[in-house]
Amino acid sequence: MSEPSVLRHDQYDVWWPQADRQRVLGIDSNNPSYGPYVDALGIAAKLLAGDLADVTNGAVSYCDSDECACPDDLVGKSPCYVNGARFYFDLKAVV
Repeated sequence: MSEPSVLRHDQYDVWWPQADRQRVLGIDSNNPSYGPYVDALGIAAKLLAGDLADVTNGAVSYCDSDECACPDDLVGKSPCYVNGARFYFDLKAVV
């Protein structure tokens, strides 16, 4: 089985070396200061269990037009979902 797309190298900034990855991995659900992160983990668990709809229409990649240009492999491709300045792409666009 291939690696889940969320774990692919540089797929999301939480995996970047400069990100505070250890803090994210060490979320303590009993610590009130981690409340929003605990909520996010609960939402992620529901999504992985198939209990939430995919509002991004199958997106596996994104780029933010406000911060940088889209990668070359996405230029000219149609996003499957747009949220403000962030464009999301499905496998048809990135393959």
